[in-house]
Amino acid sequence: MTENFRWELRAMYKILIVDDEKIERNGIRMLLNSLGYSFEIAEANNGQTAYDLMSGNEFDIVLTDIKMPFMNGIELIKKCRDNGSEQKFIIFSGCNEFGYAKQAVKMDVSDYILKPVDPSEFEDTINKVIGEIEESRVYARTYAVSGNNRSLNVRN
Repeated sequence: MTENFRWELRAMYKILIVDDEKIERNGIRMLLNSLGYSFEIAEANNGQTAYDLMSGNEFDIVLTDIKMPFMNGIELIKKCRDNGSEQKFIIFSGCNEFGYAKQAVKMDVSDYILKPVDPSEFEDTINKVIGEIEESRVYARTYAVSGNNRSLNVRN
């Protein structure tokens, strides 16, 4: 996949940005808007607010900081994973601690980006994650179609 790769489907992606600092949320929003995809973007200022927002909405990608009040990013991801959530999580954090990265890997986090966020690294990460989302969508559509065909064949 090249750095400038874009999916032809131009689907809408629902994104949740979670950070206790408004300036950081604004910066991530600006980077997302510069990528040329169609995003519906929501924001939360801590992990608990994000979790509450996620219980009534389906997000494709959750971009979260680690250190926040009420519920940190690691706790948010763990709670979501424990509830069967399959969203793609990307951590962006100023915490360069191996322990956090190790926990993130165990929870199948798509990437761990250090602040300050490098725009080209961010773009590469979003492109990679959107590619994974599209592959899973194609697989789901293919499986649904082939599953329906098998059902029809069984009945005949």
